[in-house]
Amino acid sequence: MGSEMCIRDRSWQVLSKSFIPLPGSSENWPLSVMANQKLLPVVLHQGEPSIELNKGDYLITGQFIWPNMPESIAIPKQYSFVKMAINNQDISFPRIEGNDLWLQELQPDQTEHDAIDLAVTRRVVDGSYIQFDTFLELNVSGKMREVILGKVLLKDTELIGIEADLPAFLDADGLLHVKLKPGNWQMLIRGYAKPSLLNWQRPARSHHWPKDEIWAFKGDESLRLGKLSGGAMIDNSQAVMPNDWYHLPSYLLKDTDVLNYHIQHRGKPLHIENQLTLTRTLWLAFDNETYTFSDHITGLMINDWRLSMNSPYLLQLSLIHI
Repeated sequence: MGSEMCIRDRSWQVLSKSFIPLPGSSENWPLSVMANQKLLPVVLHQGEPSIELNKGDYLITGQFIWPNMPESIAIPKQYSFVKMAINNQDISFPRIEGNDLWLQELQPDQTEHDAIDLAVTRRVVDGSYIQFDTFLELNVSGKMREVILGKVLLKDTELIGIEADLPAFLDADGLLHVKLKPGNWQMLIRGYAKPSLLNWQRPARSHHWPKDEIWAFKGDESLRLGKLSGGAMIDNSQAVMPNDWYHLPSYLLKDTDVLNYHIQHRGKPLHIENQLTLTRTLWLAFDNETYTFSDHITGLMINDWRLSMNSPYLLQLSLIHI
């Protein structure tokens, strides 16, 4: 007895005459494909089964029929959601790896529930404009779905962009919508504000947003110096954040906490300079004319980070630990 799988595609809005990719491949060809209940020919376009549609709105349906069900079929990258039925039995939790939808070893009666574990870390970068980077770590289980995670941007900030492998957008109310798939995912949302915004409060918590956030701060000593108040300073070694954030001072912010930046000096004060200690070891060559030396430099660097070696000296090796 063979197996049958149905395609019930979500509606497509086609803005100009285009080829629409379909699930499957040359080995697993979709059959009885219809757009708005009109049967259409399926052709191979750019290596994918496709149908050609004119401008308009369409609902696409079709099916696969196999003597023996394959282990998987290809799913075009344009497909954000997959709902699947095999032999008229709905599969609640399709297994997708890369662009492959797995058909065998499925458990239609599996009891895994929809769940989201969300951790939020922010970085504030001082400069000619203040940059706000919000890093999200998501662990998702259950079926593919669209959810609202919560409000991301602080008051009086503007969106720069969203970096993510999942489709996401901000609506008119500033709520973050994400089309979720099971797995571990990371997102980075960038925003900015005027440099006069010096009191920072996280948006009101809603939907799936966590109770606590960790904030990291990167100052610009050449522009201004100050101190922070309003948040509890913490050890960020156990936090989930990008690697280049771990060296920054970090603070724990709860629902109503406000992080305040108190400006103490504008521009780099003259008395703050590089404070370095040099330990030098010299070896005299057997010809009594040349030296080899090793310098060990420690201390505090404020500016002039370029490492140069002037003639007639020759730099052989440089190791930097920050």
